[in-house]
Amino acid sequence: NDVRVIGKYAFSSCEKLRHIEISKESKLQTIEEGAFLFSAIENITVPNEVKKIGKQAFSFCGKLRQIEISKESKLQTIGEGAFNVSSIGIITLPNGVKNIGKHAFYNCNSLRLVELTKESKLETIEESTFYETSIKNITIPNDVRIISKHAFYRCDKLRRVELTKDSKLQMIGEEAFAGTPIKKITIP
Repeated sequence: NDVRVIGKYAFSSCEKLRHIEISKESKLQTIEEGAFLFSAIENITVPNEVKKIGKQAFSFCGKLRQIEISKESKLQTIGEGAFNVSSIGIITLPNGVKNIGKHAFYNCNSLRLVELTKESKLETIEESTFYETSIKNITIPNDVRIISKHAFYRCDKLRRVELTKDSKLQMIGEEAFAGTPIKKITIP
């Protein structure tokens, strides 16, 4: 219960590591860069005290299908490429997440649902964050000011993007929605 950090590359390339159990009462606050890179984990529950998931922490975890993050989570940062090329299908991002790094869910072909509320603190959807995912629809939180280059590029199932009248959106980047089958979008 006293472990506060899982260090850089701590379990990287652990090809037989399938299950990780972390107590709900855990005081873990940081999962550092590459902590589980190229491992065989299948699922993980991120403890509520975790504030940061580092760069490529779960990158290239091809068997990772489920990640649970509670709505009460204190998570604020998801690092660059944190889950890229994994097999997760659904991700719920708590309202406190302010930063999602470039390529965070890049090429997560199984990712079909991203749950973000309008009250989310997220301000920028970075470059290639959801590049080539299977998202069908997305609600852009009110505080998002920038949707960066290639943010939803080649999401070939994305049909609906919802922006509210209260949206603070200021910029939609180059090819942000290129190669998607969007039928309608209302830009505030």
